[in-house]
Amino acid sequence: MQVRRSYWTGCLIMAMLLISSFSTSGSAQNAAPALIAKFTTSLNTKTAKVGDTVEAKTEKPAKLADGTIIPKSTKLLGRVAVVQSKQDGNGKSTVAIAFDKLEMKGGVSLPIKGQIVAIWPAPEYPGNLYFDMRAGAIKPEDQKPGTNAAHPAPSKSSDSEDNIKPGSTLDGISIESQMNALGATPLHGLGREVKINYEVAIEVELK
Repeated sequence: MQVRRSYWTGCLIMAMLLISSFSTSGSAQNAAPALIAKFTTSLNTKTAKVGDTVEAKTEKPAKLADGTIIPKSTKLLGRVAVVQSKQDGNGKSTVAIAFDKLEMKGGVSLPIKGQIVAIWPAPEYPGNLYFDMRAGAIKPEDQKPGTNAAHPAPSKSSDSEDNIKPGSTLDGISIESQMNALGATPLHGLGREVKINYEVAIEVELK
């Protein structure tokens, strides 16, 4: 009797392990793929207009749910869907960005619906590197960050590509956790314009 009970107990445990395994596998497969990219166009809510093109470029390869491989340096294309300057918003600026297409080398393009889930600033260096070189303050061999004391290499932050936190770490800029009715991700600036410069990084989740 004890042998039979142990047998059925073992079968129950195995069944639970299998169910757990399938559940974990399914969750991994159903997880929305995400792209890490950096802006290649700049944006300012003071001058931006609805319909303006927004462009970024992927920083690493990614794999879509259907198995499609998105290579590094793929263009992530979108548009400004909503914009409001600080003046028009009584101290609060807003821009909503809708990413709707991937453009790969060779002219291959894919329609997408992308939500910005994280945004963080590009690495910053003390001073103006280009100006310092023109003025002769540093030598050409010192032009790479970290080669001299004036321009140390940026430290690895908690918001690096290896440890991305949802939300915004841009100073004074917040990001909504849901897309709006236009399929765009709203960003807000409180008491300031939303300014996105070249090299600002984003994580875009594909819906």
